[in-house]
Amino acid sequence: MTPSHSVIEGIRFLEKRNKWQARIKINGKQLNATFSNLEDARAWRSAQISKKTMRDVGSKSHANDAGQRCIELFDEWLADPIIFNSPETREKEIKITRFHLKPVFGERPVTAVSPEEVLEFLRGLLTTPIIGSSKKLRSPKTVKNVLGVLSAFFEWCADRSIISENPAADQKMREKFRRLVKTTRPREYLANSIRKKARTPDEMRKLIAVTSRCCPEDAFAIEFFLHTGVRLGEAAALQWSDIVYTDNFGRTLEQPMIQINKTMSFHSQQIKLGAKCNSNGQVELNSRMIALLKEWRVYCEDAGYGLAPADSLLPQVARSPSAFSQRITRYGEKAGIRHVSPHSFRHTSITFQVVQGASLEQVQKVARHSTYNMTAAYYDASQMQPTGITELVAVAMNGGVETNPPRPSQAALASPIRLLR
Repeated sequence: MTPSHSVIEGIRFLEKRNKWQARIKINGKQLNATFSNLEDARAWRSAQISKKTMRDVGSKSHANDAGQRCIELFDEWLADPIIFNSPETREKEIKITRFHLKPVFGERPVTAVSPEEVLEFLRGLLTTPIIGSSKKLRSPKTVKNVLGVLSAFFEWCADRSIISENPAADQKMREKFRRLVKTTRPREYLANSIRKKARTPDEMRKLIAVTSRCCPEDAFAIEFFLHTGVRLGEAAALQWSDIVYTDNFGRTLEQPMIQINKTMSFHSQQIKLGAKCNSNGQVELNSRMIALLKEWRVYCEDAGYGLAPADSLLPQVARSPSAFSQRITRYGEKAGIRHVSPHSFRHTSITFQVVQGASLEQVQKVARHSTYNMTAAYYDASQMQPTGITELVAVAMNGGVETNPPRPSQAALASPIRLLR
């Protein structure tokens, strides 16, 4: 039975997205979620049914829980077996609960937490420097992640009838939080106004030179990220067998390709099939990367790295993606360049392609973005030269013929200034 012909109660296959969608209606509210495989979709739906059953009987079993402190429920929530979350999501929830939620809400009765108290908690996260740093503040994205975990905890409490409403989901509170982010961190409020992470060619050359003196292995990895634009988890999961030299018909490709069809979790360091955002695809290797890969193969053989098809293509990244990212940041500090990370090389790669004349539609395919707007948010328009752009309008109005200097012709439009005389 193929996915397109399968009929499962409450579950359907989305052919365009190549994913399974599980659906269920609880108390008149339609819930749905999409997953890469059928087993996860079934498990999610079973968990929702169990939660509904628990909520129906929760009012009786938790009638005396009105005074329970949050710290007494945090561990029970994290250990709840019917909550369907990936290991990565669970790891994030445990970390945020330990460092942010327990110190603030631990001793508070769960029923006494108000939306105003949640807002003040978020305000403190936004405006208080990180412990151990001089003046570095948390990014709004980090604070939003903390809010998401807090909201998940209160939603769990609401499902068990411990509280009547989720204070972290209050619409007025969330609107005030958005205004707070906008006023305190205006540059980071909108996606298009986020500080661009793309580096300039001079910065990249300087960074590669500094890294080459410290660690040639990492210098090669930087060039690999720059020339391919792959994500950190995708690069960590790459194997030698992912270098493709022929097409589906066995014909030799003009330029070898890198096959992207899996990623590595930063926390568990487990490789799972499917690239991030389901962006499987191939990336063409340019002439510079082909030459570097030949040298890299010789280096790996001398260094004792495996060269079998199943061996890692970038072992220095696969050992620990997080440690590799931290090393890249330190190389950037030595080179006097701020905000350097492996993902910044993806921004840089996309920016270089656009600056050199590639259309956003072409770059979107190479970057494997699902939307045009995502690609547009990645490239740094400040690196594009504004001079000569308006001349293109005159060329278009002159029938596509360049005029330098412009000369009167029958094909050209009459001057409106002359018509006024």
